[in-house]
Parts: sequence; C-alpha cells; structure tokens
Amino acid sequence: MTKELRKMKIRALFIVALELIGAAAVAVFYFYNFFGFRDLFIIEYLFATLAGFIIINVLFIWLILVRLSKIRKKSDLKAAELIGNDVQEAYKFGMIGLVVVDENDIVLWTNDLFQERQIDLLDINILEWQPNLRELHDASPDVVVKIEVNSRNYDVKYLSDAGLYIFKDMTEYESIFEYSREQAPVLGIIMLDNYSDVAGNLDDANDV
Repeated sequence: MTKELRKMKIRALFIVALELIGAAAVAVFYFYNFFGFRDLFIIEYLFATLAGFIIINVLFIWLILVRLSKIRKKSDLKAAELIGNDVQEAYKFGMIGLVVVDENDIVLWTNDLFQERQIDLLDINILEWQPNLRELHDASPDVVVKIEVNSRNYDVKYLSDAGLYIFKDMTEYESIFEYSREQAPVLGIIMLDNYSDVAGNLDDANDV
C-alpha cells in the first residue's frame, strides 16, 4: 500500500505541476502579449479552463479514493484468508488489536478493532506514534509494554519474525484492579512493650 501511495503522490505532483506550468504560460503570454495573445484572450475561455482544471482535480481525487478503497478491501480479504473470519471475530470479542508493519516499521495493515475505535495507523511509523514500543525490538516475544491510547490501556507484544504487534485492551481489568485496591481493607498493628505494666497502671488509675 505504501508503494501505491507513493505512485499516487507522484501523479498528483505531476498534475499540479502541469496546471502551474499552464497557468504560468497563460500569464506570460498575456503579460508580454506574445502572438497577440491579449486580442485572443476571452474571459469565457479563462473560466472554461478553470472549470476544466477543477473537473480534472475532482476526477483524480475520486480515482484515488476508489483505488484506496479497493486496496483496503483487498487487504481485508487477505487478512480474512490468513487469519479466518471466526478468528477475527474472536479477536474482536477479546478486544485484541493486530498491527502488521514492514521493515521500516510503517504500518501496512490493522484489524477492525482500530478502525472501530477511529485509530488510523495505516502508512505511519508505529514507533513515532508510540516511542515506548522500541523496547520490544530487542526483547523476547514474552516482554510486554503498557501504553495508553485515547484513555484506554493496552498491553503490547511484538513478534519480530512476522512484523506483528499484538495489542490487548486491559482497560476493564485495570479499572477493576484499581477499584479493588481502593476498596481493600487496611489492617493496622500496634505493638506495645510491657503491656501488662501499662494495663496495671490504667487499672490503678481507674480505682482512684
């Protein structure tokens, strides 16, 4: 998907460059009146040209959106084939997020959990998004890093061979743990030396 985006950026820059060159050429011809351009220049032609540029830009943007939609659907289908729809539903039920990155830590694919929570990670560097995840690169697969995203707590593991980050939503567990800790009973112990002597003195004082 990253390659496709680069191609689209190049095409967009090419179209913008052509439009700028065309606008500059019209301005130069009009200013210096090459070939009697001012006599040929009609305001209706200018509006027609601008309308043409607008139509071209709108069509280009529409084609980009269609292309991105197809790529996303294709990625989702591949993920469904690799993981299986039932497994994806299980991950969703267990609030487990999956993120696949390339060798440069650019996000290539995420499962539905992030999309539903409006966390758009595609084509961004995951280590720039969450620098704490760097700790997982030189660690064993069992190491867990805790992060917070949009007021939700996640335990994150990294499988380097697959380029896969696994996010487990621990928000409810953390909330229950915090509530239990706040409601837990507190036991205090007081130790007195020579308690019998102190108790005897108190009894004598009461008799008086």
